[in-house]
Amino acid sequence: MSSIGDPPDTPRGIHLLVEYVGCDAEVLTDLMAIEGIMLEAARRASVTVLTRMFHKFGSDGVTGVVVVAESHLSIHTWPEHAYAALDFFTCGVCSPEVAEAFVRVALGAQYVQHVAISRGCGIGVGPIRSEGVSIVAP
Repeated sequence: MSSIGDPPDTPRGIHLLVEYVGCDAEVLTDLMAIEGIMLEAARRASVTVLTRMFHKFGSDGVTGVVVVAESHLSIHTWPEHAYAALDFFTCGVCSPEVAEAFVRVALGAQYVQHVAISRGCGIGVGPIRSEGVSIVAP
């Protein structure tokens, strides 16, 4: 990522947005499993966990966030649709793609769609750049 003196179009961070479809509904309803998956994803991405907060919606899905020194990882699950959404915003040296691959397997996703956005490029001088959408079938 960027540092002082870098050109203004140097990314300040990467924002990874992921759609997981065809997931294991039992995992998606399990608060402890989701929390464990997200903490392991943070570890695998080589980020520094500061705190975490997770909540289960009755007999339905789970929402949660892991706040890291490099920014955050968040998830929201809809077990009734076998679907989960992941948001992973990082800056600095880390490996969000490693975390994403781990979560994909841990949730049992049959279909994955993601987009990686370079954040902070040309602050105040242009639009956000995106690497586009990738579709992955495990």
